[in-house]
Amino acid sequence: MTTENSQHLIMLDFDGTLVPLVDHPDAIQVPKELTPTLEALQSSGHAVYIITGRSRESIQKHLPNTKTPIIGLHGLEWPDGSLENRHEMLDKAFSKLNLLAQAHSGSLLEDKKLCLAFHTRRVLESKQEALSKRVISIMRDFADESLEVLVGNKVVELRPKRANKGHAVQTLIKKHASFHPIYIGDDTTDEDAFKVVNSHGTSIRVGPAEIPTHAEQRLPSVQAVYEYLHKSLTPR
Repeated sequence: MTTENSQHLIMLDFDGTLVPLVDHPDAIQVPKELTPTLEALQSSGHAVYIITGRSRESIQKHLPNTKTPIIGLHGLEWPDGSLENRHEMLDKAFSKLNLLAQAHSGSLLEDKKLCLAFHTRRVLESKQEALSKRVISIMRDFADESLEVLVGNKVVELRPKRANKGHAVQTLIKKHASFHPIYIGDDTTDEDAFKVVNSHGTSIRVGPAEIPTHAEQRLPSVQAVYEYLHKSLTPR
Protein backbone atom coordinates (compact mmCIF):
# COMPACT_ATOMS: atom_id res chain seq x y z
CA MET A 1 0.00 0.00 0.00
CA THR A 2 1.38 3.42 -0.91
CA THR A 3 1.48 6.36 1.46
CA GLU A 4 0.71 9.99 0.86
CA ASN A 5 4.11 11.29 1.93
CA SER A 6 6.37 8.87 0.04
CA GLN A 7 7.82 9.59 -3.38
CA HIS A 8 6.56 7.46 -6.23
CA LEU A 9 7.87 6.45 -9.61
CA ILE A 10 4.61 6.57 -11.57
CA MET A 11 4.72 4.82 -14.95
CA LEU A 12 1.60 5.11 -17.07
CA ASP A 13 0.46 3.49 -20.29
CA PHE A 14 -1.45 5.84 -22.59
CA ASP A 15 -4.28 4.27 -24.64
CA GLY A 16 -6.83 2.54 -22.42
CA THR A 17 -5.15 3.95 -19.30
CA LEU A 18 -4.96 7.74 -19.63
CA VAL A 19 -7.29 8.05 -22.63
CA PRO A 20 -10.25 5.83 -23.56
CA LEU A 21 -9.75 3.31 -26.37
CA VAL A 22 -11.20 4.30 -29.74
CA ASP A 23 -11.49 2.73 -33.20
CA HIS A 24 -8.67 4.77 -34.77
CA PRO A 25 -5.43 5.88 -33.04
CA ASP A 26 -5.87 9.48 -34.23
CA ALA A 27 -9.48 9.71 -33.01
CA ILE A 28 -8.69 9.79 -29.28
CA GLN A 29 -10.18 12.46 -27.05
CA VAL A 30 -7.64 13.49 -24.43
CA PRO A 31 -9.38 14.13 -21.09
CA LYS A 32 -9.08 17.72 -19.92
CA GLU A 33 -7.76 16.57 -16.56
CA LEU A 34 -4.79 14.66 -18.04
CA THR A 35 -2.22 17.47 -18.20
CA PRO A 36 -3.21 19.03 -14.84
CA THR A 37 -3.06 15.60 -13.21
CA LEU A 38 0.42 14.87 -14.54
CA GLU A 39 1.61 18.33 -13.51
CA ALA A 40 0.17 17.92 -10.01
CA LEU A 41 1.94 14.60 -9.56
CA GLN A 42 5.26 16.04 -10.70
CA SER A 43 4.83 19.13 -8.52
CA SER A 44 4.30 16.80 -5.57
CA GLY A 45 7.78 15.34 -6.03
CA HIS A 46 6.84 12.15 -7.86
CA ALA A 47 8.73 10.94 -10.94
CA VAL A 48 6.17 10.49 -13.74
CA TYR A 49 6.61 8.79 -17.13
CA ILE A 50 4.33 7.80 -19.99
CA ILE A 51 5.38 4.42 -21.42
CA THR A 52 3.47 3.67 -24.60
CA GLY A 53 3.36 1.58 -27.73
CA ARG A 54 2.79 4.78 -29.70
CA SER A 55 5.69 6.77 -31.03
CA ARG A 56 6.88 9.74 -29.03
CA GLU A 57 5.84 11.94 -31.95
CA SER A 58 2.27 10.66 -31.72
CA ILE A 59 2.01 11.43 -28.00
CA GLN A 60 3.55 14.86 -28.42
CA LYS A 61 0.96 15.63 -31.10
CA HIS A 62 -1.84 14.98 -28.60
CA LEU A 63 0.02 16.49 -25.62
CA PRO A 64 2.01 19.33 -27.22
CA ASN A 65 2.79 21.13 -23.97
CA THR A 66 3.45 18.20 -21.67
CA LYS A 67 6.53 18.22 -19.46
CA THR A 68 6.12 14.52 -18.68
CA PRO A 69 8.90 12.37 -20.17
CA ILE A 70 7.60 10.03 -22.88
CA ILE A 71 9.04 6.59 -23.62
CA GLY A 72 7.64 5.40 -26.95
CA LEU A 73 7.41 2.21 -29.01
CA HIS A 74 7.33 -0.11 -25.99
CA GLY A 75 10.63 1.24 -24.69
CA LEU A 76 12.57 1.79 -27.93
CA GLU A 77 12.20 5.59 -28.00
CA TRP A 78 13.52 7.65 -25.09
CA PRO A 79 13.70 11.43 -24.63
CA ASP A 80 17.40 11.29 -25.51
CA GLY A 81 16.97 9.20 -28.67
CA SER A 82 16.05 5.84 -30.23
CA LEU A 83 17.63 2.54 -29.22
CA GLU A 84 17.96 1.13 -32.73
CA ASN A 85 17.46 1.59 -36.45
CA ARG A 86 14.58 0.34 -38.59
CA HIS A 87 14.82 -3.38 -39.35
CA GLU A 88 15.16 -4.07 -43.08
CA MET A 89 12.37 -6.67 -43.03
CA LEU A 90 9.75 -4.13 -41.93
CA ASP A 91 9.55 -2.63 -45.42
CA LYS A 92 8.88 -6.03 -46.97
CA ALA A 93 6.33 -6.87 -44.28
CA PHE A 94 4.61 -3.51 -44.78
CA SER A 95 4.14 -4.14 -48.51
CA LYS A 96 2.42 -7.47 -47.92
CA LEU A 97 0.34 -6.29 -44.96
CA ASN A 98 -0.72 -3.16 -46.83
CA LEU A 99 -2.32 -5.29 -49.54
CA LEU A 100 -4.25 -7.12 -46.82
CA ALA A 101 -5.33 -3.86 -45.20
CA GLN A 102 -6.59 -2.49 -48.53
CA ALA A 103 -8.64 -5.64 -49.05
CA HIS A 104 -10.40 -5.44 -45.66
CA SER A 105 -12.59 -2.44 -44.92
CA GLY A 106 -12.01 -0.92 -41.49
CA SER A 107 -8.51 -2.32 -41.01
CA LEU A 108 -5.55 -0.03 -40.42
CA LEU A 109 -1.85 -0.68 -40.95
CA GLU A 110 0.20 1.73 -38.86
CA ASP A 111 3.89 2.23 -39.64
CA LYS A 112 5.63 3.39 -36.45
CA LYS A 113 9.08 3.46 -38.09
CA LEU A 114 10.56 0.80 -35.80
CA CYS A 115 7.36 -1.28 -35.51
CA LEU A 116 4.30 -2.18 -37.59
CA ALA A 117 0.83 -2.35 -36.05
CA PHE A 118 -2.22 -3.85 -37.79
CA HIS A 119 -5.46 -2.64 -36.16
CA THR A 120 -8.76 -4.55 -36.57
CA ARG A 121 -11.00 -2.58 -34.18
CA ARG A 122 -13.07 -1.09 -37.05
CA VAL A 123 -13.41 -4.37 -38.94
CA LEU A 124 -16.76 -6.18 -38.74
CA GLU A 125 -16.68 -8.26 -35.57
CA SER A 126 -17.57 -11.41 -37.49
CA LYS A 127 -14.38 -11.01 -39.58
CA GLN A 128 -11.94 -9.85 -36.93
CA GLU A 129 -10.72 -13.26 -35.75
CA ALA A 130 -9.99 -14.62 -39.23
CA LEU A 131 -8.26 -11.40 -40.27
CA SER A 132 -6.12 -11.34 -37.14
CA LYS A 133 -5.01 -14.93 -37.77
CA ARG A 134 -4.01 -13.98 -41.32
CA VAL A 135 -2.06 -10.95 -40.05
CA ILE A 136 -0.27 -13.07 -37.44
CA SER A 137 0.65 -15.62 -40.10
CA ILE A 138 2.11 -12.97 -42.41
CA MET A 139 4.04 -11.27 -39.63
CA ARG A 140 5.51 -14.56 -38.46
CA ASP A 141 6.94 -15.05 -41.94
CA PHE A 142 9.07 -11.96 -41.31
CA ALA A 143 9.91 -12.60 -37.66
CA ASP A 144 13.50 -13.63 -36.95
CA GLU A 145 16.03 -13.54 -34.14
CA SER A 146 15.43 -9.82 -33.65
CA LEU A 147 11.76 -9.32 -34.68
CA GLU A 148 8.73 -10.76 -32.89
CA VAL A 149 4.94 -10.79 -33.23
CA LEU A 150 2.83 -9.45 -30.37
CA VAL A 151 -0.96 -9.85 -30.20
CA GLY A 152 -2.78 -7.13 -28.28
CA ASN A 153 -6.35 -5.87 -27.93
CA LYS A 154 -7.56 -5.90 -31.57
CA VAL A 155 -4.06 -5.08 -32.78
CA VAL A 156 -1.13 -7.22 -33.91
CA GLU A 157 2.39 -5.82 -33.94
CA LEU A 158 5.65 -6.79 -35.59
CA ARG A 159 8.34 -5.25 -33.43
CA PRO A 160 11.96 -5.63 -32.35
CA LYS A 161 12.36 -8.05 -29.44
CA ARG A 162 14.10 -5.28 -27.56
CA ALA A 163 10.79 -3.40 -27.55
CA ASN A 164 9.70 -4.44 -24.08
CA LYS A 165 8.04 -2.28 -21.46
CA GLY A 166 9.54 -4.50 -18.78
CA HIS A 167 13.03 -3.45 -19.85
CA ALA A 168 11.99 0.20 -19.76
CA VAL A 169 10.57 -0.22 -16.27
CA GLN A 170 13.77 -1.89 -15.05
CA THR A 171 15.79 1.08 -16.30
CA LEU A 172 13.52 3.59 -14.57
CA ILE A 173 13.49 1.67 -11.29
CA LYS A 174 17.29 1.74 -11.24
CA LYS A 175 17.29 5.45 -12.05
CA HIS A 176 14.81 6.22 -9.23
CA ALA A 177 15.98 3.63 -6.73
CA SER A 178 14.55 5.36 -3.66
CA PHE A 179 11.05 5.81 -5.16
CA HIS A 180 8.12 3.43 -4.80
CA PRO A 181 7.35 2.16 -8.35
CA ILE A 182 3.78 2.09 -9.65
CA TYR A 183 2.84 0.88 -13.12
CA ILE A 184 -0.66 1.23 -14.58
CA GLY A 185 -1.64 -0.29 -17.94
CA ASP A 186 -4.43 -2.09 -19.74
CA ASP A 187 -3.08 -4.41 -22.44
CA THR A 188 -0.88 -7.38 -23.28
CA THR A 189 2.14 -5.12 -23.78
CA ASP A 190 1.89 -4.02 -20.14
CA GLU A 191 2.20 -7.54 -18.72
CA ASP A 192 6.01 -7.46 -18.99
CA ALA A 193 5.99 -4.26 -16.95
CA PHE A 194 3.68 -5.76 -14.32
CA LYS A 195 6.01 -8.72 -13.81
CA VAL A 196 8.98 -6.42 -13.20
CA VAL A 197 7.11 -4.07 -10.87
CA ASN A 198 5.64 -6.86 -8.77
CA SER A 199 8.93 -7.48 -6.96
CA HIS A 200 9.44 -3.76 -6.27
CA GLY A 201 6.12 -1.94 -5.98
CA THR A 202 2.54 -1.69 -7.23
CA SER A 203 1.12 -3.07 -10.51
CA ILE A 204 -2.39 -2.17 -11.68
CA ARG A 205 -4.31 -3.44 -14.71
CA VAL A 206 -7.14 -1.33 -16.12
CA GLY A 207 -10.23 -3.06 -17.50
CA PRO A 208 -12.58 -6.02 -16.95
CA ALA A 209 -11.85 -8.26 -13.98
CA GLU A 210 -12.15 -11.46 -16.03
CA ILE A 211 -9.03 -10.72 -18.11
CA PRO A 212 -6.04 -12.70 -16.76
CA THR A 213 -3.12 -10.55 -15.66
CA HIS A 214 0.11 -10.48 -13.67
CA ALA A 215 -0.96 -7.19 -12.10
CA GLU A 216 -1.66 -7.35 -8.39
CA GLN A 217 -4.44 -4.74 -8.44
CA ARG A 218 -7.18 -3.68 -10.86
CA LEU A 219 -9.06 -0.55 -11.84
CA PRO A 220 -12.24 -0.78 -13.94
CA SER A 221 -11.82 2.23 -16.22
CA VAL A 222 -9.80 5.23 -17.37
CA GLN A 223 -11.81 7.46 -15.05
CA ALA A 224 -10.91 5.17 -12.16
CA VAL A 225 -7.24 5.71 -13.01
CA TYR A 226 -7.64 9.46 -12.54
CA GLU A 227 -9.50 8.93 -9.26
CA TYR A 228 -6.72 6.64 -8.02
CA LEU A 229 -4.01 9.12 -8.94
CA HIS A 230 -5.77 12.03 -7.28
CA LYS A 231 -6.87 10.23 -4.10
CA SER A 232 -3.78 8.10 -3.51
CA LEU A 233 -0.88 10.12 -4.79
CA THR A 234 -1.52 13.86 -4.53
CA PRO A 235 -1.19 15.60 -1.16
CA ARG A 236 -4.37 16.58 0.62
